[in-house]
Amino acid sequence: MDVIIEEHTLSSEGGTAPPHGNNGRRSGKSNRSSHRRSQTIVAAGDLEMEQLEKHKEVEELHSELQFTSKALEESQEEAWLAARIGQTLLQRNHELDVESELKFVHVRLVYDGNFVASSTAHRLCCQTNQ
Repeated sequence: MDVIIEEHTLSSEGGTAPPHGNNGRRSGKSNRSSHRRSQTIVAAGDLEMEQLEKHKEVEELHSELQFTSKALEESQEEAWLAARIGQTLLQRNHELDVESELKFVHVRLVYDGNFVASSTAHRLCCQTNQ
């Protein structure tokens, strides 16, 4: 930051006197006044610079927070969608298990029925041949 040093001193009339009011020479009081003014400007500049740096840091943190929040929302949406897909797959798997079990029972009944029918037919056939 540039430091501005004012070399004008206030006159008693409320205006400003030129920097070299005593025929080109400075008085000791004017020099001290100018020196204090430059220290004040430097101190104010440092404070302002620190405030600007803090403000910039806050803006960066805010931006990072927004980015992280958005990423978290997207992650939560993906997790919710994955959970829904998982639930749907589990439900469909259960339905297929029930369907498979019913088909197995049906095949077993048909097989047992055919076995009983063929055994009965075989016995009847054997009895008639005797």
